Amino acid sequence: MTNEEFLKKEIKRDEKIEEELAVAFGMTGDIDDTKVLDAAMQSAAQTEEDLQRIRAKIQTLHKLRRNRTELAGLNKPPHRVDGRRFWAVLIGIDKYAGDDVLNLKGCARDALEMRTLLHETLQVPFDRMCLLLSPLDGDDSTAGLKPNTYRSPTREHIINALTDLISSHDIMKNDGIIVYYAGHGTAYTVTDDTQYTVNGVEVSAPNLGFVEALCPLDRRGDDPVIPDISGRELNIILEKISLEKGPDITVILDSCHSGTMTMPVTGSAAEHYALPLKAGRSSPTPLSAMMVAADTSFQLYAADKKPEEQSVWTAKWSANKASHVLLTACKTYQSASELGAKFGNRGLFTDALVRALKSSEVQAGCSFVGLLRAVPSWKNRTPVVVGDRKHFPLWFRQPLPPPNPDHSLDSVSPTAPVRREPRSNLNRAAPSSTSTLG
Repeated sequence: MTNEEFLKKEIKRDEKIEEELAVAFGMTGDIDDTKVLDAAMQSAAQTEEDLQRIRAKIQTLHKLRRNRTELAGLNKPPHRVDGRRFWAVLIGIDKYAGDDVLNLKGCARDALEMRTLLHETLQVPFDRMCLLLSPLDGDDSTAGLKPNTYRSPTREHIINALTDLISSHDIMKNDGIIVYYAGHGTAYTVTDDTQYTVNGVEVSAPNLGFVEALCPLDRRGDDPVIPDISGRELNIILEKISLEKGPDITVILDSCHSGTMTMPVTGSAAEHYALPLKAGRSSPTPLSAMMVAADTSFQLYAADKKPEEQSVWTAKWSANKASHVLLTACKTYQSASELGAKFGNRGLFTDALVRALKSSEVQAGCSFVGLLRAVPSWKNRTPVVVGDRKHFPLWFRQPLPPPNPDHSLDSVSPTAPVRREPRSNLNRAAPSSTSTLG
């Protein structure tokens, strides 16, 4: 049985359940799969047995959507656009310096998969994509890359790659910008007044609440302190990029998040979540250094645009959701996972996202919300889209004039800025999908 025949058989079987639900919800005429799914998810269960039955049917509807997406993409050319006005920063961290217990599998490979997708589907030239990779020892995913094609995803390199998007003269107003991150993240819970050292002065800040962060390759809590990259710092930089280059910015995070960062460890080292950095003997503490870094970006990029009560030092701080659209692998309280070696050590969300973007379901005019409708949900893993522009068309533009036949697509492009339960249950700890990064 071919893959196409198998998908058609699965779809035919599951469509019977979809039809039964449509009738049960009083829907007549042509079946709207989105309305059926929404109605099922809002159904009230009277008993535990009812709840389990509803959950099973919802999972069937998600599988039906996934199979329809895959079938639609078989043997059909993807929608292609001219990518000469696109730029990307692609980050994949498998190997963490000095702490093998944090190592993941598949993040560097996922970043490279996104690079291939952007080049082949959106026709983004390779030299407009900044790669920051930390593959595991022995990983052959980077074997085909030319020397100096990528840099290590240290804190400095990540921040420089992002801030170079602000200053680059090659990036024009309203060019498309894509930032992709696969790796660990963490969260700091600050429930009382804490002392911070700012420019040598001790400052007392109120309850900051929940501060999320991405984990760079070289994060460390002591001697010297290299802090995580807080969501507040990242959002401030994204807001500045939007101000200078326009809001056509898409941020994709294939990572997971647990509010308490205390998810159980069930086996291999790769299942560990990235806990917040602990303070050592060095000063400042990792939390203080992270907040000071965020404040430095605030003073540099946003202090003249925001009132003091919206500074990084207040629990009232909120993300600017007009500056970018955020796609995340799961909701705040859920976890993202990797597919095991049998499936190529891939991020579950990235794999599904790439499949959707290659399919014929995602065409010109499709919104970010529409894209996620083509991406399946799994038990305890629901992809999320956040941002004021989430209903805008998905990075598609009017066709540009054909390039000069004497020049290849790559040659006319300036250089890019320098600076998952399924099968293996490898979890990626990361920031929330709705607060500081959204």
